Amino acid sequence: MKRYITYLVFYSIGGYLLERIINLLVLSHWLDNRVFLGFYQPMYGLGVLFCIFLLEQSAGKIKVFWFFIISIVITAFVETVSWWSYYILTGNFLWNYKDAFPCLLPYTCFIPTTLFSILNLLVVYHIHPIVKTYLDKLHPAFFYPTFSFIIFDLFWTLYHLLQWPSYNFFGCILNCYLIQWIRL
Repeated sequence: MKRYITYLVFYSIGGYLLERIINLLVLSHWLDNRVFLGFYQPMYGLGVLFCIFLLEQSAGKIKVFWFFIISIVITAFVETVSWWSYYILTGNFLWNYKDAFPCLLPYTCFIPTTLFSILNLLVVYHIHPIVKTYLDKLHPAFFYPTFSFIIFDLFWTLYHLLQWPSYNFFGCILNCYLIQWIRL
């Protein structure tokens, strides 16, 4: 379990850096749309982690084509859950693909999802085998403080997103769903 958490943290940091680079190249300016205090984005880490887990569980016997298709589904699922979670908690969204791509849904789109799935494949097949040997050897003195900070960051972020104790969670869910269905 510690190994997978380490992978999640590492690839979440990588996802944060990747998104900053993409924003610089596409938008020509630094856009910091992270949700957490730390410099990581778990959405990217989870996508890679699920693909690593799938490859390990299949003992590498899954064909690259099918792994790619499953990677697209995993990436779209993680992206959709992330979008809806943030939207339900805040009533806002961090990205809207309808503005950038010819997509039917604002939270996931075939073009960027496929591009990130290709990146997942490159990471899982080429980068992860190299990085894995170093990550598996990390000393607990690094792991436990990092893990503790992330748990603190998660609760801190939820606290501020929900603006406890005045937050009406069920009212927000109802409003967010109604607003979304009306927009569609």
